[in-house]
Amino acid sequence: MAKQQTQRWTDKFWTSRDGLKLHYRDYDGPADRPPLLMLHGLTRNSRDFEDLAERYAGDWRVIAVDFRGRGGALTTRTPPTIIPRLRHGHPAAAG
Repeated sequence: MAKQQTQRWTDKFWTSRDGLKLHYRDYDGPADRPPLLMLHGLTRNSRDFEDLAERYAGDWRVIAVDFRGRGGALTTRTPPTIIPRLRHGHPAAAG
């Protein structure tokens, strides 16, 4: 019998300054550490970081962002708003 995996992230959304609904996956971690911010490459999405995020989740808060038009994010022709306003100091980034 296959082992059932539990989802360790929450799908969240924020609205950019120009009104576009954008998506990110938020993996829980301690509030006293800066979040690890995962930024995908062209034509990719936040799911690309699932294995890496699972490795660090719990020890770190991991935020995997979908850029405009990728994954769960909507798209528009206006200039991009890439990162949500985080309530932390400076995140560590990987991508």
